[in-house]
Formats: sequence, structure tokens, C-alpha cells
Amino acid sequence: MDDLQRGLYLDLKRRCTVLQQRLAKAQSDPDLKLHAQYATESLKAVKDDIDQIMKQANTPGLKQQDEERLAKLLALQFRQLSRRVSIVQNYLVPPIERFSVNDRRMTRYVGKLAKEINWPGQAPIVSTSSDAGYMTFIGFYLIEVPAGEDQSLLALPDLIHEMGHILLEENRSLFLNDFLKSLGKYVSEGKDASGKAIDQALYSQWEEYWVKEFVSDMIATYVTGAVFGYQHIRLCSGYPARAFRGAVTHPADDARARGAVAVLRKMGQNAAADDVEQRWQDYIKSTGEKKTAKYDTEVPDVLIDALASSVVDACSKLGIRPWTAPQMANDSVGMMQEAWKRFNADPAAFEKWETDRLNQLWTELGVRTPRSSPRTSLPTPKDTPPTMSRCGATASVIMSITSLLGKNGKTPPTAPKRGDHGLAA
Repeated sequence: MDDLQRGLYLDLKRRCTVLQQRLAKAQSDPDLKLHAQYATESLKAVKDDIDQIMKQANTPGLKQQDEERLAKLLALQFRQLSRRVSIVQNYLVPPIERFSVNDRRMTRYVGKLAKEINWPGQAPIVSTSSDAGYMTFIGFYLIEVPAGEDQSLLALPDLIHEMGHILLEENRSLFLNDFLKSLGKYVSEGKDASGKAIDQALYSQWEEYWVKEFVSDMIATYVTGAVFGYQHIRLCSGYPARAFRGAVTHPADDARARGAVAVLRKMGQNAAADDVEQRWQDYIKSTGEKKTAKYDTEVPDVLIDALASSVVDACSKLGIRPWTAPQMANDSVGMMQEAWKRFNADPAAFEKWETDRLNQLWTELGVRTPRSSPRTSLPTPKDTPPTMSRCGATASVIMSITSLLGKNGKTPPTAPKRGDHGLAA
């Protein structure tokens, strides 16, 4: 290891220490403690790997050829370690350090909601600092929402959508195994409107991207009912018209509305389904949008219905409380439903009721007086979700260094690695 590489590794280790020091205060905050510990442990894992690599790489007497190979391995490993630090630095440290009263309100609300609906996964923290709408950093159990969302009730069903992204990653086979068989059969055997075979790329489009949004929408509908459909219309109304044009990562808005309707029908709630369907059709009329030539082939009813069946079945097996179940006093889902009922009935009078109801909610949650959090623990390394996968490169590079240096015996165990943060919207 030459002086430049040694300096780079030492500097990276110092970066980890600085970030750990900045996270130390948050470990006494009941709403942030687990996430701060998670970030701190991730940084400690990097520091441990640095120590191991430097110890094994500082072996005298190497041939020039071996030194060149070692330098390449060390450069590769440094990039990987630096990326792991940058992910924590860019995505976890800022929301923890800047955690505001607004963030605390939303975080405690999500904790309350998760408990009431018997959510089977870890409740995330929420940052009200997004500049791109609602989004989720899956492996970090972090949701970002736009500023001001703690002062609005109408968009709250979208929180379940974001939580759904995390739930899907933790239970992918339960939600998707049966559906992916239906998808494969449709793509391999189906025909488009002109009678031609369906483009095989459609399978990847669904499996890699669209299914994530559909499932998250459907989970939100299972939990909140028709109000998720109302919020979908509200959200679409503020964006460029794209009812029948999907993007690479997100399916067409009309298909997503149909997905919500399909879940309501699978749950036997035809009146609610009819209501959402009619409101969506009224919205489409106001935009004047028309179907594209490929639309019905890309998002057919047969696939949406099959996925809705899989999601309803999976949610039931996980024990998640459906919106049709009896609600408790001050129920979070009940509050969403009451908000939309009042908004639809009398928009002019809604603002005052919403303000009063929010003040009541934040008082109930003791927002300005931190108290013990209901959360228990974040996943241990072995339970880390796929999108937060450990980077296997560290172990392989250390093994390569060990082999290069001609050492015998077992390679020292490496600390847990952290991979992609797993962004979803």
C-alpha cells in the first residue's frame, strides 16, 4: 500500500468518525434512536473493514507485479467503501440531524398508524423535506414527504403506499409468486390488438418497475379503502396529464386507479369501487385524454385483477387490518376517511375542521414532549431487506488480497456491509 492509498483510507476512516460524532446526540432521542444506531453501526462496519484491509495490505517484500495488482484491488475496495459512507452521509445523517417538530409529528403518526393496523414491519421515520413528492428509502426505513404535509389530512393515504414499498421488499415472494406466473403466461401467450405477439420486454417492465407501484397502491387501498382512490385523483390533478401513458418506473395513472378499484371489488366493497371508478371517469373527462394504441395490451384487466387478488390475499395472511374492520377510538384510518368525507361534502368548511383535528392529533401524540417510542428494533444484518443488501465485494477483495500475499488459514471475518439505499417513490 503506497502513501496515497494509505492516506485515502485514513481520511475515509476519519469521515466515518466525524459522522458518528454527529449522530451521537440523536441516540438519546426516542424517535431517532434506532435509526441513529443503525447509521452508526454502518459506519463502524466501514471502519472495521478499513482496519482489516490496511493490516493485510501492509506486507513488505512484494514483487512489483504483485504490488500493481494489490494497488488495483485497493483502489476498487476504496471506491466501494467510500460509496457506503456517502450513502449514510447523504441519506441518513441529514434527516436525523435536521429532525424538526414537523418530522416528529409525521413520524409519530406513522408509528401510531402502524400499531393500529397491525403492520408487520418496522415503522419508518418521516422527513418533511422532500423536493420530489413522497418517496421511500427502503433499506433505511425512511420516508420523505414535501414540506407542509403535517398540516394536511387528505394526502395521508399515500403514507401507506410508501410503507408498502418496504413491505413488498420484505415479503416479495408472498405478494408476487403467483402473479409473476400469470404475468409470464400473459406475455408468452397473449396477443396485442393487431394480433401480434406481445413484446417480451413487457415482462421486465412489470416485474422490475410497475409491479412495485401497483402493489404499494393496492396495499394502501386494502388499508384505507376508497380514500386512497380519492387521493390518487387529487395527486394526478396537480401533475401533467398522463392517464394513459406510463413511465419507465411508474405505470399509467388510469391503470393505477383501476388497481385500486380492483382491490375494493376483491374485498366485496362494490359501492366503494363504483364511487372511485365514477370519480376517476369524471376526472378523465376533464382532461380529455384518450387511450394510446398500446395501453390495453400493456396494462390489461387480467393482470390488474390477478395482482389485486394476490395483494388482498397477502395482506390477509400478514394479518394487516383491512379498512372494513372495526375501528378504535381516534383511529388513524378512520381520521383519513372522516377527512375525505367532510372534504367531499363541504370543501369550504373543511379547512377549520382539519386544523382543529390536526391540533387534537398532535396533542394526543405529545409531539413537543418526546416520549418512549413504540418501535422495538431495526432489522439485524441477517434480516436486512434485499434493497439494503450487504456488499459482498469487501469479503471477496480481502480474500484476493490474502491470496495475493500468500497467507494461509482463514480470512478474518468482515463486518456487516450496507449496499443500495433502495429509493422508491
